[in-house]
Amino acid sequence: MVVGCGNDGNSAGDRAKSITDTAIQKSNDIKDAITGEEKTPAEVEAKLSRQAQDLKTKIAALENKQSQETMPRVREANKERLDRVKAALSEANAQISSLKKSSTAKWNAQKAVAITAIDDARAKVNSALERQQFKEDAAAKISKIESKIESLKAEAAKAKGDAKKKIEEQQTQLEDKYGALKKDYDEFAESSKDKWSDFKEGMEKTFDELISSFKGLFD
Repeated sequence: MVVGCGNDGNSAGDRAKSITDTAIQKSNDIKDAITGEEKTPAEVEAKLSRQAQDLKTKIAALENKQSQETMPRVREANKERLDRVKAALSEANAQISSLKKSSTAKWNAQKAVAITAIDDARAKVNSALERQQFKEDAAAKISKIESKIESLKAEAAKAKGDAKKKIEEQQTQLEDKYGALKKDYDEFAESSKDKWSDFKEGMEKTFDELISSFKGLFD
């Protein structure tokens, strides 16, 4: 999770759970993997089909959330990543379909292929959902920093002498940190790559450094 910028009870991250947040929670709570308890091929096939339907629902929720994006480059990157997620689910559905048509002799081998495919699709869906949630959380923190910069500008306009100088110095320092953070965020948001852990680690580190450097501003 992104390090919070103080108590922000009204931020996007603290409001009612978003569609993507709910989807992630469901994914964590309902780990509907093949356990070996299924007694017949029909039960295995039905369970795999339920898994696929669950992933389809999560993808629809993510697509709905991303449809609200207004920046063209971000929309394009979102589409590229989502298309790959959809392709993984399509492959899983194809393997499940093949399983249902398999002869008794080939059924066990095809079951392994179908399970691998659905596991791959699930991993891609979960990563995409987690990425979207991280993006929303980071955007909320960045918005809070922007508000603090505007607040410092207003304070500086009213202050005089040394007090004014001190506030303006704080403002300049915060703007410099904000600029680096916003650059990283924009690069992250516009990236079409599936791997995003490096972005997450880098941005979390920058948030940590910013909070440490400006203790008191975000209390």
